[in-house]
Amino acid sequence: MVRQTQDSQHPLPFGHAESSAQQAEDPGAGNAEDARGRPGRPRIWASEAERKRAYRERLAADFAEPERLRRELRAERQKVADKDRSITRLRRELARAETASIVAVSRQHDLEGTIEGLEAKVNDWRSRAQALARRREEERAERERVDRRSTASRGPAPRLELPNLATKGQPPPPARRKPND
Repeated sequence: MVRQTQDSQHPLPFGHAESSAQQAEDPGAGNAEDARGRPGRPRIWASEAERKRAYRERLAADFAEPERLRRELRAERQKVADKDRSITRLRRELARAETASIVAVSRQHDLEGTIEGLEAKVNDWRSRAQALARRREEERAERERVDRRSTASRGPAPRLELPNLATKGQPPPPARRKPND
């Protein structure tokens, strides 16, 4: 049997006359709350068996209470240990996440530096290509001016005759003779 908690407040004195009248009529049927809550003369039991039973119940409640408290304490300690493990696990995960974040930020800065370097190289090569294209255009324009001047001063270019490649590597044909008349 679980021990009942006692009320921390004592009953008020002006209701006392009625309860003492009831106890005077039936001393064994007194209010249990009044008997437990008040200091003074012990309760008068109706029989010795009832007194012993009440004693055994109080004794069992007294012994049961520490066991219940021990069980509650073990349960609460288990909860605290679980919470501590959970906190430790979460702290490890937080440390890993912070480390991963630092690594990611560092990698991002490295990649941004690489991108800037590559963009600088691209701009350099682009400017070189544009300069080369301008130089080639100027050289071509210069060649065209030189060619126009040289063709104007020489006159029309002589017509070149191409060699006959069909006879290449064969002996020349015999010379033609004039018929005798």
